[in-house]
Amino acid sequence: MEHFLGLDISLTSTGYNVVKDGVTIQEGSIKTSKDEDWVERIKKIVGTIGQLLDKFNPPLVLIENYSFGSTFGREVLGEIHGVVMFYLMQREVTFIKVSPTQVKLFGCGRGSAPKRPPDKAKSTWAKRWVVETINEKFGKEYILADNDICDAFILALLAEMFYKVKHNAIDVKDLPPHQKRVLSELLNPSQKTEKKSRRKK
Repeated sequence: MEHFLGLDISLTSTGYNVVKDGVTIQEGSIKTSKDEDWVERIKKIVGTIGQLLDKFNPPLVLIENYSFGSTFGREVLGEIHGVVMFYLMQREVTFIKVSPTQVKLFGCGRGSAPKRPPDKAKSTWAKRWVVETINEKFGKEYILADNDICDAFILALLAEMFYKVKHNAIDVKDLPPHQKRVLSELLNPSQKTEKKSRRKK
């Protein structure tokens, strides 16, 4: 049976999760420090991803795309995403970029966090909500600091589901509506583009 890899990429903490039959086989974060040389940080991230590819040979890798509406760090995120994607292309690994909204919708049932409770910090509420929701739904024990690993878990699950639907191992019609919607968007990206075009008119 195949293994599937999810990657939540960042320069400081890239989360990864390898799933087989919906169960995590290996997970973790690739940590780098601002005190390290940029080249060494990139080598550490790409090197670890390479080890995962060598060990599990995933037929599909899913990457969480960076948020285009972000105010800070867009250039750095774009840079590291480009490096990782180029590396995957060099390795001839099939990969798909998934939006943060699609990740939340598939894993948590909605594309954005609900209204923040008064006792929760605004800066971490969205990440906390995802972690707590995934813990409840899948019996995980992630803490807030594991949010990158948690996102990677959702991505790996989505990769496996996408692959199985595409190869007729499961029927997308049998899935919950929120998961069906994300899979339909990934299977038919042109339809999503057409809907956006219609709204602009």
